[in-house]
Amino acid sequence: MENNKQENFKERMKEVYNLIEEKLSYIPEKLRIPIQKELDMIKKLIIDSRAPRFAFVGRRGAGKSNLLNAIFGSEKAKTGDVVAQTIIGKWYNYKNKNGSMEILDTRGLNEGKNPQKALEDVKLCLDDKLPDAFIFLNKATEVDAHINTDIESLCKLYGHVTEKYSYEIPIITVATQSDQMNPSLDNKPPYKEKKLKNLDKAIDHLNNKVNEKIPNNTYKIAVSSLMEFDEKGKITIDYRWNIDKLIELLLEHIPQSAQLELAKIGQMKTLQKKIARKIEYSAATICSAIAFEPLPIADMPLITGVQLSMIIGIGYIGGYELNKETAKEFLSAMGLNVGGAFLFRELARGLIKLIPGFGSFISSAIAFASTIAIGEAAIAYFIGKKSKEETKSIYDKKYKELKDKK
Repeated sequence: MENNKQENFKERMKEVYNLIEEKLSYIPEKLRIPIQKELDMIKKLIIDSRAPRFAFVGRRGAGKSNLLNAIFGSEKAKTGDVVAQTIIGKWYNYKNKNGSMEILDTRGLNEGKNPQKALEDVKLCLDDKLPDAFIFLNKATEVDAHINTDIESLCKLYGHVTEKYSYEIPIITVATQSDQMNPSLDNKPPYKEKKLKNLDKAIDHLNNKVNEKIPNNTYKIAVSSLMEFDEKGKITIDYRWNIDKLIELLLEHIPQSAQLELAKIGQMKTLQKKIARKIEYSAATICSAIAFEPLPIADMPLITGVQLSMIIGIGYIGGYELNKETAKEFLSAMGLNVGGAFLFRELARGLIKLIPGFGSFISSAIAFASTIAIGEAAIAYFIGKKSKEETKSIYDKKYKELKDKK
């Protein structure tokens, strides 16, 4: 059911996108090229969005399953206290109501009777699907324990990808179980200065060892995934630390097509807003460029088409299964009464009414200001869960602020 909703959403977005592209064919090339660039960015983020793919590399007990639970905020992976839970390299799909993530959860590459066979199993998985990043995990308290052997395995996997696919895959070095770092009694974030200094030393040491073998495209972070659940899956203890920063780090280094789903999964509003503002700024840039010089077609249908795609995209990030009724709901929050069985053009007409002095053409400054203001209102409504009154106030304030600057 969830997959059907996502596909329906993408189909609706494609309709809007195709309408915009059709109008772009009337625009002079010098103006069309920069507009197309921003439009392609929106397309990659929204229409081409897919589940992010990560290869977790690290020995048993490094905290792979716990980290996965911490990212989702729920008990998604069975954790193992005694024996290894992952018996062979394999891609797994983990999902919640907001999205899904694909994980190549490797068995301990240097454990068992035949580590070479384990390595070859993982390489076959990499041939099946290329991950967006390697996440190399090691306990913060054990950054010297058998680390050279682990890094050697990571190098072999990294080399396999670069040699066979000419792809320099990002490596995120993660020092896990930061709660156990001395002083061990300081296990509930925010941590005190002494513990933070020890964690800095640990992650620097771990990352430097990786950098000796793989000098490019490596990034570092220390985290705690400490959570406990009752028999119904309800969180009873939540001592997560730096998980939001880990997701933010991943967002910076994975393909745009995987960013939206990752932001949705974590349900961290700061990161959702960050992705939403990428869409907002691109939409505003497009609208401003369209209005910059006279075109052989009316500006407003094209501009409102871009604005509508922005609203739908931001709503999707906020977890809304967006359709014309939801768009109508948002326009209602903006103080617009648009009734009836909606078509795309009728929603666009509703957006036109938001812009003072609307007509067939508007200035570049007004196009930019109105798009940013509508975007901020959509972020407030769909992600911030603001009331209709607050949403309208945010739009009015932002529009006036930007218009006055011009």
